[in-house]
Amino acid sequence: MTIDLAAKIMLFAIPGLFIRMAIEVLAARLMRRKVYKLNDSINSIGLGVLSQVVGVLAKLLSIGIYA
Repeated sequence: MTIDLAAKIMLFAIPGLFIRMAIEVLAARLMRRKVYKLNDSINSIGLGVLSQVVGVLAKLLSIGIYA
């Protein structure tokens, strides 16, 4: 998979994730159910961001070793 293809996939995947989360929260409110807790949501997003940062740093490190 090329970087351009991965960037295009992420371009649509990230907003799609937030749209689906918003739909789920709206449906839960309409059904009067407590599905999400704010602290859990923030934690999950933070872990996802951290995972991406570690991936980028690992790639930069591997490029630095070969350069």
